Amino acid sequence: MTIVNITHEADEIEKSDEVCVLENGKIILRSKPKKLLSKPSYLKEHRLTVTFASKLIAELNTRLSYDKKISTKIYNDDELISCLSNLKM
Repeated sequence: MTIVNITHEADEIEKSDEVCVLENGKIILRSKPKKLLSKPSYLKEHRLTVTFASKLIAELNTRLSYDKKISTKIYNDDELISCLSNLKM
């Protein structure tokens, strides 16, 4: 079964098998979601949002000491919850 979801919200693509980015009606990128989500500058350049997990990690990392920083390679809520539950303060 194929489902096509048209969105600018990164949180909606994280469970997709494949993502196509369109610009002016043409496919400009085909990618796995995790690979696309690892490129925040590309997302911003093409008016796509970053995931909630990515936004939260960026904010938390501004407040955490260097040795407690959270990996910026986490893109979804489940991975973030797992990481936070293991964080020793």
